Amino acid sequence: MNYDVFISHSSKDMGKYIIPLCQALESYGIKYWLDAIEIEWGDNLINKINDGIIQSQYMLICFSENFLLSNWTNSEFTSAYSIQNNDGRKRILPLILNSKEKILEKIPLLNSIVYKDMSLGFDGLSDYLNNLINPINQTNKEDLMSIFVQSKYSGKKFRFSVPKTASYKMLRDRAINTLGLNESVEVGASDSFKIKWVFIDSDIDHEWNNLKKHEQNAIVAFIRSNKGVKKIYDEYEQVNSDWKFESKLFFLYAVEDIKDESKRVSFYIKENPDSSEEKKPGRRFLFD
Repeated sequence: MNYDVFISHSSKDMGKYIIPLCQALESYGIKYWLDAIEIEWGDNLINKINDGIIQSQYMLICFSENFLLSNWTNSEFTSAYSIQNNDGRKRILPLILNSKEKILEKIPLLNSIVYKDMSLGFDGLSDYLNNLINPINQTNKEDLMSIFVQSKYSGKKFRFSVPKTASYKMLRDRAINTLGLNESVEVGASDSFKIKWVFIDSDIDHEWNNLKKHEQNAIVAFIRSNKGVKKIYDEYEQVNSDWKFESKLFFLYAVEDIKDESKRVSFYIKENPDSSEEKKPGRRFLFD
């Protein structure tokens, strides 16, 4: 097999769903077939699509309202289902992007297949798919690391595995999506300003608290490595395998996004979201 997964989708879903999904797949080293990349000027569409399906281990069918209106995507689904029935091996991985009730009504066959939806987020889906194909690809588990992440304010915690080549942006986005954290604070009835979440090594939590506000605003991660404490400024910097990440606990702290200069406002985080603590004038609560 030349590809881990063939992505069947409506072209109208490319910007909102498919491109972010592909970016997440790439961070896990998952090889995918995508028409926008594989089909070139003058190619025979049917031959290229059929070749892509045959050369892929799995077929990720991205169902949406747009999908239902496309003859091409419905043909791809039919072809994949036929191949799956012929060789008796699981090939189809249904993913419902939106309008789940409508899609299940229009394609009742999905009720007999285990499907996923967007509640996992792009990184969560990629992680699930990575775990599915790892035994096939015989991926070296030494290339993965296990991380515990906890919101400093809500107390929510979870554990996940990512490649050691993952970026800090991928780690942060995965944590934000899984923990259901906000990325903005409401200011008045119709305005808001952005915040960003910073990865903090729990072993140096006290050193983070001693940093000045402008230092906290400038970094995306604050970690202890084999080479000592380090401030990370580039969110696309990759996690180095020499750093002490394995089975570590990291806190997520919220700081004001200094790129959002036009909406700067004084705010603080309520330590206990369930607290009845009185709001102070001129300040906002993150978990309102």
